[in-house]
Amino acid sequence: MKSKSIILFQGDSITDAGRSRANLDDLAMGYAGMAAAFYTAAHQSANLKFVNRGVGGNKVTDLQARWTEDCINIKPDIVSIMIGINDVCHADRLTTEKYETTYREILDRIKKETKAKIILIEPFLLHINENLIPVREDLNTKIEVVRKLVKEYKTYYIPMDKIFQKASKKQPPSFWAVDGVHPGVAGHALMAINLLKTFEKI
Repeated sequence: MKSKSIILFQGDSITDAGRSRANLDDLAMGYAGMAAAFYTAAHQSANLKFVNRGVGGNKVTDLQARWTEDCINIKPDIVSIMIGINDVCHADRLTTEKYETTYREILDRIKKETKAKIILIEPFLLHINENLIPVREDLNTKIEVVRKLVKEYKTYYIPMDKIFQKASKKQPPSFWAVDGVHPGVAGHALMAINLLKTFEKI
């Protein structure tokens, strides 16, 4: 990663992690804050700027609506995006077609209006109870969209759903995310570890 780079984290409540709205430099202590802290500690002379603009409850259409202010105007060198669980969990959930077309519009804007490298993190769901089965079935279609976009737009990729499924064979799903959606400390740390591995490739 080049010195003086601006790294932007985008997404929903998992990225937001309770960050302060009064202090826009606040990264919170979810995966974004953890990854930024450890990377900065390991690369002390890099002079990097990390920015968290995750917003709880957001769907991909919400990202699209605020993309000029919360991405383009920041002029990032790297953009990390994880979005999708609200697109399947909310009552006004998006169709897979709408999810894909909107995600494409976001990626097109990054390509056309910035020089940023892109990291796509697939949305995930941990199997906590049987009530989540319909959500899982819908989410699988969104994950397939993300995987398709990764190939088409040649982005960096973190298969977070697959990573959590593998981790859940060693510790129960609730260890990583009590409600199956929002990671606990260990879950955020696992995400941060995989983000750090990706940073080292850029």
